[in-house]
Parts: sequence; C-alpha cells; structure tokens
Amino acid sequence: MVSGLLPAGASVLDLGCGAGRIANPLAALGFRVTGVDSSSEMLDALAGAEPVCSRIEVLDLGRTFDGVLIASYLLNNPSPEERGQLLGACRRHMHSASLLFIQVRGEGLLGNLQGRVVEQDGVRDVYEVWRRVKDQVTFTIRTEWRGHVWRQTATHQYLTEQELRRELARHGLVWAGWLCVPEWFLARAI
Repeated sequence: MVSGLLPAGASVLDLGCGAGRIANPLAALGFRVTGVDSSSEMLDALAGAEPVCSRIEVLDLGRTFDGVLIASYLLNNPSPEERGQLLGACRRHMHSASLLFIQVRGEGLLGNLQGRVVEQDGVRDVYEVWRRVKDQVTFTIRTEWRGHVWRQTATHQYLTEQELRRELARHGLVWAGWLCVPEWFLARAI
C-alpha cells in the first residue's frame, strides 16, 4: 500500500512502529524509514530503520517526511485531546506533498475480538480480554514475536468517517480517501 503510493527511496516516518511490522519491510524495499515508539525494547527489533524512542504526542524531529504512518489503531484513542496530539505530531512532520497513512478500527473491526488471533510477518497478536460499552471497546492484546511477548491493554473509540474528517481538518489535514475499508485511509496536508 505504501510502496505503491510513494516514490522509491522516499522518507517514511512510522509512528508507533513497535517491533517493525511495517518499518522493517519498507526499509528492506529501500525506503528511508524512521521508526518511533515509546518502547526501547521494541525498537531493538528494527532492521534498517532509524529508531527514535519517544512518545508520539511530544515528538518533534525538526524535519518532514514524504510519508507518515500511524498504524495500530492509535487514532481510535477515546480522548479527543490525545487524538489531537497524535494528529498534531503527524502534521508537524509533513510537508505540502506528504501522504499520511492512518489505520483505524471501523465498526466491523470493533466487533467481538475475544480470542481473535492475527498473524502477519512473523508477529502474532492474540486478543485475550474484550469488553464493549456503546462505541468503545477495551481489550488486552498479547503480541508475540521471535520469542518475545508484550501485553498491552487499550480502549478504542469507534469514529465515523465524518468524525475523522472533522478531526483531520482541525489539525491542518484533509481526508484523501479510503485505502482499505474500514481500516486504512489516506490524508494530506492542507
């Protein structure tokens, strides 16, 4: 998806990169990738990407990238203030022609996740706990990769496309369309 929309060798900022599920394959394809995560242990798994240990909300690298990724459903944060901080960090690292790739949990993805197992690129995610209240889901996910195990509990807020468009606009971004409904969409700087 990313390699088809960005030129060869483009610079990519992967926010919340974890163990490199997206950053490592992009680096292997020749993209200049910077991976940001708050876990230094996860950053140790990056291969070919520049690691930056930081919370996304406060990140300011003083440079822009051709592509910015915010995966792992981070924008589904139930706090409007924290979503705004995430989008602010994205915008700070974009120039006028940058593309912003955002992964969100749509309504179908917020269904019952209890016991769901997702395996991709050697990373295995197991949803251990799941609870839904109205348009919010709280769950614990166990991530396994090369003998390492991480657990993370999160609460996600379902956001309609209209809500997503409004949030983007508040941060100098504009909706550019779904890439993979209901999970990935594209935005640009205004």
